[in-house]
Amino acid sequence: MTKNVHHFLAFDVGEKRIGVAQADSEVRMPFTVGTISVDSLEMSRVRELLAEVRPSIVVIGLPRNQRGETTAQTAVSQAFGDKVAALGVEVMVQFVGEALQ
Repeated sequence: MTKNVHHFLAFDVGEKRIGVAQADSEVRMPFTVGTISVDSLEMSRVRELLAEVRPSIVVIGLPRNQRGETTAQTAVSQAFGDKVAALGVEVMVQFVGEALQ
């Protein structure tokens, strides 16, 4: 019996850098891939990573403030998620700290 292994690529979108992590459903342990500079070339690097990793799902972390409310960066992260989804991959936006179901 063959297991379906899902590969995940995750992005933590900041103002100057985007953190990148990778995981799969078999090992269930994420590891840091590195960062991407926010310099108008970030989507080119995202395309390269998607071609390299070929993830089943891309996860975009959504930040909240100390009171649990959305912030301006939440909107930036959601917009980044929309751009990634436009590249033809499945994208899941998830508030940071919430477990994936």
